[in-house]
Amino acid sequence: MRAQGSVRLLMRRMWLHLKNLRALALAPPLVLNVLLPFVSYLFYRQEGLGSALYFHVLEFVQYLVPFFSIWWVLFTLREYVEADGNELLFVSRSRGKLPDMLALFVLYQLNAALLLCLGGAVLPGMQLEFFRLLCVSVFYFGLVYLLAFLTGSIILTLLAALAYTLLALLAQDAGGLFLQYIRTSPLTLPLLLETYLPLLALGLLLAGAGAAVNRFALRFR
Repeated sequence: MRAQGSVRLLMRRMWLHLKNLRALALAPPLVLNVLLPFVSYLFYRQEGLGSALYFHVLEFVQYLVPFFSIWWVLFTLREYVEADGNELLFVSRSRGKLPDMLALFVLYQLNAALLLCLGGAVLPGMQLEFFRLLCVSVFYFGLVYLLAFLTGSIILTLLAALAYTLLALLAQDAGGLFLQYIRTSPLTLPLLLETYLPLLALGLLLAGAGAAVNRFALRFR
């Protein structure tokens, strides 16, 4: 019963977080459920079914899906790091905001997983690309969660995420560095071990560091 109550409270907080974002809350679902299918349809009209369509869609989802995975998290954290009187949000016994941010992150990932599973019905293998995107998204999450509390600035955190995305775009298909995550080749085990699992591990480390900074957030201000 206690666990059920905690889940209900978590879901209630998620609803309030999203409601507080107003129009900003619409960006991730619009990107996933409107923009990506529409652009994929345009690629289909141009390329037809085949490997060219797969590579174009794969490339495009890597541009947008990881970055927008931290959209809700980033702008929800704004209330905790920038808003006037935000120190009052940390006076409860549980000062850690990681569970709430993880819940928002998981909600986005469920939507992305559904989209890619549906895409796999048309482009076999596309559903497996979810694991690639999830690893990269975890890195984005850890980066944003740490920087938000470390800098106390959502603008600086957003600029860092944008800068990383731009560098990944400029260096796509470059080998030798796992941070260059954009690849147009299908996911393979060597690619997973070389690029995406290290990103996943680094993202978890950054999230853990962010949780530590969050725990002592008031002390650092």
